[in-house]
Amino acid sequence: MSSIKKKEFNYLLIPIIFILVVLPLITRLIIYSSGLSQYSWFSDYDVMTDFFVYYKGIAFLILTAISSIILITYMLLPFNKLKSMVLFIPIGIYILFVILSTARSINLSYSVNGGLGHFEGVFVILGYIIMMLYSYQVEKNEKDYKFILKTVIYSCLLMCFIGLLQVVGKDLIMMEWYQKLIIPRAYWKDYLGNLKIFLASHAVSLTLLDPDYAAIYLSMIISFLLVFILPSKTTNCATEKKSNLNNKERIVVTVTLIILTLLLFKTYARTGLVSLFITLLILGYFYKTQIMINWKKLLLIGVFGIIVFVGVDGLNHFRYVEKLIGTVKSLSREKSENPLEEIITNENNISIKYKGKEIAVSITDTDQTLVFQDDKGVNLTENYDRRNKTLNWEHFKDIQIYNENSENTNYILFIINNITWKFYKDNTKGYVFMNDFNKIDKLLKIDRFGFENYEDIASGRGYIWSRSIPLLKNTLFIGSGPDTYPLMFPQTDYVGKVNNCKTRYITIDKPHNFYLLTGIQTGIISLIAWLVFLLLYIIRSWQIYKNNQLSSLRDKMGFGCLLAVISFMSNGFFNDSSLQTSPIFYVLLGVGMDINHQLQKEIS
Repeated sequence: MSSIKKKEFNYLLIPIIFILVVLPLITRLIIYSSGLSQYSWFSDYDVMTDFFVYYKGIAFLILTAISSIILITYMLLPFNKLKSMVLFIPIGIYILFVILSTARSINLSYSVNGGLGHFEGVFVILGYIIMMLYSYQVEKNEKDYKFILKTVIYSCLLMCFIGLLQVVGKDLIMMEWYQKLIIPRAYWKDYLGNLKIFLASHAVSLTLLDPDYAAIYLSMIISFLLVFILPSKTTNCATEKKSNLNNKERIVVTVTLIILTLLLFKTYARTGLVSLFITLLILGYFYKTQIMINWKKLLLIGVFGIIVFVGVDGLNHFRYVEKLIGTVKSLSREKSENPLEEIITNENNISIKYKGKEIAVSITDTDQTLVFQDDKGVNLTENYDRRNKTLNWEHFKDIQIYNENSENTNYILFIINNITWKFYKDNTKGYVFMNDFNKIDKLLKIDRFGFENYEDIASGRGYIWSRSIPLLKNTLFIGSGPDTYPLMFPQTDYVGKVNNCKTRYITIDKPHNFYLLTGIQTGIISLIAWLVFLLLYIIRSWQIYKNNQLSSLRDKMGFGCLLAVISFMSNGFFNDSSLQTSPIFYVLLGVGMDINHQLQKEIS
C-alpha cells in the first residue's frame, strides 16, 4: 500500500487481533462439577468435561480486564478525542438489567461464574460490551484496517486447514500428538486416544465444538469478506482508491471464500446457509445497479451454483435435500405423530393421555390392585387383562400396564413404545415418577406455547421454543440471571423429551435462539434495549452505505461489518450466544461503528 504512509504498528490493535485469531483456536481439557446433582432431573454424578469453552472464557476475561485498563487510560488522556457515545444509551440500559438479573439470579454461582458448558456469566457478557466499546473508541487509520483484514484472512486460512482435515476425517483432535497438547498430563491415562466425539462423522466444527457454531462463524466471516472481492459501485474504475486490495490480494480472498463456503456446506447446518442467503440478498440490494447490467452473467453463475450444490450434496447422499424435504413435510403435517401426549402424577392417580384418549390409573391401598377410569370417571377396571398386562379399551391396547413389589414398595409400571415408566404412591406427595437416577419427580402440566404438531421442526427446536416462550412471562423486568437457562427450562418434561429428543434424560441447556435466551436470562427489557441498539446501528449503516461507492478498503470494511452483524443476527433465530462466536461478533460490530462514525463526520 504505497499510498499509505509508513507508520509503526498500532499496538492498540492487539486485543482485537487476539479475539479474531487466537481466541477461536483455544482448546484445552477441563473437568469440573456442573453442580446439578441437587436436581431430581440430573444424575448424582455431575462431573463434566469441556475442551472448547472454559479456557476460551478464561482467556477472554483476562483480555477483557487488560482491555478495560487500556480503554480507561485511553479515554482519560487529554489528546485523545473520544467518539460520540449517544448510540450506546440502549446498551447502558441493557447492562443495567444484566447486573440486576445477576443480583436477583436463581443461581448466583452460575450467573457469576457461568456453568454447564457455556460459561457465559455476567463478567463474560460485560466483557462483550467492553470489547465492542474498545473496538469502537480506539482510533484507527487505513493501514490499521488493512492489518485487521489481513488478520481475518490469516485466521481463516488456519481455520480452513483445520476444517479441511475434518472433511477428510483427519480431525486434529483425534490425533494423539495434538491430544497431548490439549489434555493435561494428569489425564493422559484416562483420555489420551479415547476421545470419541461426533467429529468423526466428517461434520465440520473447526475448534468451536458444534457444527452449528462453526456455521455461525463461517457465515459471519464469509459475509464480512464477500464485499472485498467486489469492485466499487462506481462504473468509473479510476475512482477506485489505491488503498483497496490489488488483484493478487483479491485472488487470495476469493480462494479463501471458496474454501470457507465449502466448509459451511460441510457443517450440514441449514441456518448457516439461510444466513448467507440473507447476506446475498442485502448485497444484491446495494449492488442492484450493477446486477441490472450484468444479470445474464449472474443468472448463469446462480444456475451453476445450484448445480454444484446439488452435485456435492449428492456425494453426501443428499443430506441437505433430505433435511429440506423433512422440513417441508413437518410443516404440512396435520397432527402430531407422537402417540404419547401427556403423563401427570396427581394426588390420587396417574393421568395418561395417549392417541387423543385419556385414562387415570391408581392402585388400591387394601389389595394393591390396579384401578382404571376414563376422563369422565367411568370405571374401566373390568377391561384390564392381567395376564397380558393390557387394557382392552380404545387406543390403550398396545400399552403394557402392571404393578410389582420391590423393596416393600408397590410400583406401577407402564411400557409405552418400549420405554418403561415407573411410578409409586408416596404418603405425602401422592403419585410420583421414579426416574432412572432413582430420584422422584412430580409430573405436572407443562406450559407450552405454539408449535402444536410441529415440535420437531428445525431439528427439534420447535419443542424447545414451545417450552421456552412461556418462561418469558416471569422475566418481563428482571431475568433469571446469566447462564441459568437450564434451571428455568422444565427439565421434568419427560414426555416432551421422549417425543422430541430421543431420550427423556437429556438436559436442555440452551433454547437455540439468541433472543429467547436473552429475554429469559436478563429480561425482556434488556432484550428490547439490545435490539434497539442494533437497530440504530443498522439504520445508520444503511443510510451511509446506500450511496457510498465502496471504493476504499475502509468503506468496504465498514459495509462488511454490517453484513457480518446481520448474518450473526439471522443465525440468532436458530442459535445461541457463545464464547466461540460472540466475541468476534462484538469486535466486528465495534469496528463497524468506528468506521460509521468516521464516514458520518465526512458526510456532515
